[in-house]
Amino acid sequence: MLNNQLIETRNILWLKRDLRTRDHAPLAAAVAAGVPFVVLYCFEPSIMASPKHSPRHWHFVAQSLVDLKTRGLPVTIYWGEVEEALDGLRAAANIATIFSHQETSHKLSFDRDRRVRDWTRQHGVEWQEFVQDGVIRGRKHRLGFAEKLDDFLALPPVHCNWQAAQILPPGESGLPIAKLADGFAKDFTQAKGQTALHPSQPGRYVPDPGPPDPRFQPGGETTAWRYLKSFTTERGRGYIRQIGNPSLSRRSCSRMSTYLAHGCVSLREVFQWAKSADIKPAFRKDMKMFRERLWWRAHYFQKLEAEWQIEFKPINRAFLKLGRHTSGPDLDAFRSAATGFPMIDANIRCLRATGWINFRSRAMLVTFATFVLWLDFRPVATFLGSLFLDYDPGIHYGQFQMQAGTTGYHPPRNYNPYLQGERYDKKGEFVHRWLPELRRIPAPWCHYPHRLTELERQLYDFSTTDYPAPIVDFAEATSENMDRYWAVRRSAEAQNLLPEIWAKHVMPESMEVYMAGEQPSPRRDV
Repeated sequence: MLNNQLIETRNILWLKRDLRTRDHAPLAAAVAAGVPFVVLYCFEPSIMASPKHSPRHWHFVAQSLVDLKTRGLPVTIYWGEVEEALDGLRAAANIATIFSHQETSHKLSFDRDRRVRDWTRQHGVEWQEFVQDGVIRGRKHRLGFAEKLDDFLALPPVHCNWQAAQILPPGESGLPIAKLADGFAKDFTQAKGQTALHPSQPGRYVPDPGPPDPRFQPGGETTAWRYLKSFTTERGRGYIRQIGNPSLSRRSCSRMSTYLAHGCVSLREVFQWAKSADIKPAFRKDMKMFRERLWWRAHYFQKLEAEWQIEFKPINRAFLKLGRHTSGPDLDAFRSAATGFPMIDANIRCLRATGWINFRSRAMLVTFATFVLWLDFRPVATFLGSLFLDYDPGIHYGQFQMQAGTTGYHPPRNYNPYLQGERYDKKGEFVHRWLPELRRIPAPWCHYPHRLTELERQLYDFSTTDYPAPIVDFAEATSENMDRYWAVRRSAEAQNLLPEIWAKHVMPESMEVYMAGEQPSPRRDV
């Protein structure tokens, strides 16, 4: 064990959304520096208090931290703001360098990083940040982005012998014991529920990573690789065929989004693993489509990097005039899974219970909320972000704006929940599982029980009090709201803003296609 009294200079490896040991450039740099260092993770109250987060996210993080400890990485877990932790570490010893990944996330983390930058300048500490997810820091255009992303994904993963490094254990970090969660982490696996009381901090809570809820994906780098390997050797064979099915996709989709969101595995390693020669020939089409989606994930991260305001405002500011609702009974019904549209309500219940639904279902929820219920994308994004276990601002807001039609150049989508049920839940298995009050009604009628005649209701022993009627008429609401939407989209204000938006967010090869009023192909040769 290292003697803290003899250490006058140390470095810090600051973990954020990169809870792994493989392909971790900051970890490799900290090891290469040859200076003893602290591996720091902070549960930051200012970020944890955001309504965009919920206990399920911190539960996953806590599980991932325990996994790192199990793998042998001594992580100092601090309860408090990062600047407080840095002050405490600096009081114990001189800090030479902080190593971390760049983070493209919500404004809370952006503001936090600016405060940390000010802190490092004030105290003369070097801060080395490393690229993650292929994002180009500060880039306000897309010239050369595709080539740089391809180069990033082709680079060999960064590995190091961190097991032999001089990593300070939590008790020797110099931080006050009362602010550490490490001692309590020993009892994590014995705790019950989503949160547990910190013994030395009355009134403070730390996330509890155990025992795992079998309905949620468990956190950790170890589990991430188990999911990836099973997908690329077994589960992925039905990826293309079953990706739209809300039930079958739970197995045939990669389910890697949560591990990528929290950095339990790197984008580059997932991409390369899916492209490796070990993939069975029967999987190659599935894996190619999977890699395309990974590539476009990075594309959406760059959107938020280029314009952090899209968390709060439409990409095309003309759509501020849409007048969509930010509150009211329709939003309450949506949140409560009481809209009277079975595919909508079943997906909300599924999200509440498991934290995951497939992409098609997510798109359906957003288009239903914004085009049918005429809800503003922002409260809907906050609500769904709190439910998605894989909530990652880097992709969340760009995707939301595309589905909500507020970019002004993507075609507005309308995922009819009745048709989605007929096509992708043909036997009604998904609706029956999450809306047990409709189990007696066979498909396709379980997707629109309000259409049952009195005789049919008696036949299926179904009462109108068992499940609510639709809160709006789908066809009428969609028609009316699409007219309102297009009135703004076709306005001179919205059209005049497009060239600037394209220059910032659109691939150069796609710009001419958009200017011609057409849609570019989403396919890429990866």
